[in-house]
Amino acid sequence: MNKKLIAVAIGAALSGSAFAQSSNVTLYGRIHQSVESLQAGTASSEHGIREVGSRLGVRGVEDLGGGLRGVFGFEAGVNADEVNGGGADGARGALGNTRNAYVGLDTGSTGRIVIGVLDGAVNAPLYSQIFRGITDINHDGGTAQFAAGRNATLRGNQRLGDAIGYNVTVSGVEIASRLAFQTASATGNGGRTFVNNPPAGTPNGEQGGRNFSIAATTKVAGIDLGAGYEREDYTLQADEIGSFKNRFQLVGGYKVGDLKIGGIVARPSIEAGGNGVTNAKDTETEYGFSLAYEQNTK
Repeated sequence: MNKKLIAVAIGAALSGSAFAQSSNVTLYGRIHQSVESLQAGTASSEHGIREVGSRLGVRGVEDLGGGLRGVFGFEAGVNADEVNGGGADGARGALGNTRNAYVGLDTGSTGRIVIGVLDGAVNAPLYSQIFRGITDINHDGGTAQFAAGRNATLRGNQRLGDAIGYNVTVSGVEIASRLAFQTASATGNGGRTFVNNPPAGTPNGEQGGRNFSIAATTKVAGIDLGAGYEREDYTLQADEIGSFKNRFQLVGGYKVGDLKIGGIVARPSIEAGGNGVTNAKDTETEYGFSLAYEQNTK
């Protein structure tokens, strides 16, 4: 009897604690699918329902006193179109990859620092700056492709693990920075080396490694203006060809009533080595322009 009473008391205490802090925690998510029809050339058309960015997450803020606040969050992709774990082999389940997972400290006027898996919802300096200026280029399931590699529309990295992010506002200028480390792993000879995540020889995109980015954005006469820089170091990677190396960008955005005008110009450098040539760069120029009209009927 005594053991049962103790168990009830502990359960009540935990429930009360969770309830008391519930106002600081937000559970959120969305199910987003699209019905699509596709025909390429003379091939037969394909029809289907596509999963486009469904997610489930939790985030919270805890007042620590003295102007300090603890922040945390976890967000996972949701495979909303999967049945019974995703096919006969069960390779995909209901929850997909981690989108962000972080913990940090918000100090108010001196900025916020977070660590973990960081993306545009938490701290992705160039990504967030781009889409503050220009309007999303495609549906709400995601923006224009933004990842490392020659085939990407906007070259850089949106989501990185093993990362530290710091944001602060100084004299009206918002500064966002992020540093992603390399991952240590054992080698066959018993030694220890640092490799990128993903490992050498694989395409580099989200979850790249040893990356630094910084972006500064401000508003002048109603115009959002920003500049950013990102660098990715693949000097320890075996296969670098076609990999993103660095990027400079300038972004601007202006809203007049329900009309928003935005633009971007950027200079990304891509690894162009080969045949024994290393550290050769192929620099390109990107231009982007968006015009959006959104009428608020509320």
